[in-house]
Amino acid sequence: MNAAEQIEEQRTDQLTDRLKMDLLNVDFSQINRTSAKIHPEWESLLRLTQVRVTEELGPEFKLSKDISQFSLYMFPSLSFDFVSSIFLYNMAGFLLDDWLDKFPSDNEKWIQQLRNKNFPGDGKIDKWWQMAIKVCREVMGEIALTQLLDLFICAISKADKVNTIFIGQASLSDKDFVELRCVDAGAFHQFYLILAGVGKQLTAELVQDPNYLGLNKQVAIHAANINDLYSLRKEVRDDLYRYNYVYVKMMNNNLSAQAAVDVIMQEIRDAEKMARVYGDRIKEMNDPQLSLYVDGMYDVMAGNHYWSTFCKRYNDV
Repeated sequence: MNAAEQIEEQRTDQLTDRLKMDLLNVDFSQINRTSAKIHPEWESLLRLTQVRVTEELGPEFKLSKDISQFSLYMFPSLSFDFVSSIFLYNMAGFLLDDWLDKFPSDNEKWIQQLRNKNFPGDGKIDKWWQMAIKVCREVMGEIALTQLLDLFICAISKADKVNTIFIGQASLSDKDFVELRCVDAGAFHQFYLILAGVGKQLTAELVQDPNYLGLNKQVAIHAANINDLYSLRKEVRDDLYRYNYVYVKMMNNNLSAQAAVDVIMQEIRDAEKMARVYGDRIKEMNDPQLSLYVDGMYDVMAGNHYWSTFCKRYNDV
């Protein structure tokens, strides 16, 4: 390396260090955190779910208590048996989240397995997904399961585009990046699970209802953006900050770290406001099951936000 290259490398390192420091010092305390309830039988749920995992997958498979509590805050009012099943799916969902972060080269293989709902291997992630597909089919039904996997396939197909973010470029627009994060953050599968939890079938009419779609979209945006703010410190520490909405917002809009966070905080407020507008419209339909679904979606926003403030996944830095 010649002298000019050494100087350029030092300059790049200094800019990176300054960027990381700016990201670590952002303030997002101005988001009002809604109080969240936890499922009243949470200790029994954790024990029962671990027993089922051990019985079906083996003693080497351990639930993360930290991640399991995510479900307990998201679904405080659903039945004991239902929430226990949700745990199993969420654990597999987080494995997909971790896998997507690595952007593997065998995307086509995974897409085909998702499309066929078949994970024939003996590896740990194959076993988790075999169990996840089984639980989803039992809890949500085939139509919802197919739609959910289509969302995952869409996210995987976009993953390669995010590679350039890791080398300092934001190749996705704000809108496209948020859409990817909504799937990657696991927002949409929660909605299908809540629908099943309140005993509502996913019909062709409901799939096309603008208020149902609008509510889902706004809650997904709220959840994904909250996750990106609270995971920011961890991602800076792990040198993964380029795959965070704050960084993408900065690069796409020529903003400082704090200015990007301020914009995202407003987007979070707007998403909650619009979610409640759509939720009120749905409640006017006088469908008791859909009204419970709306309340469940509000639980998702409150529970995800509350959990994000203390979970080790984001805060153990």
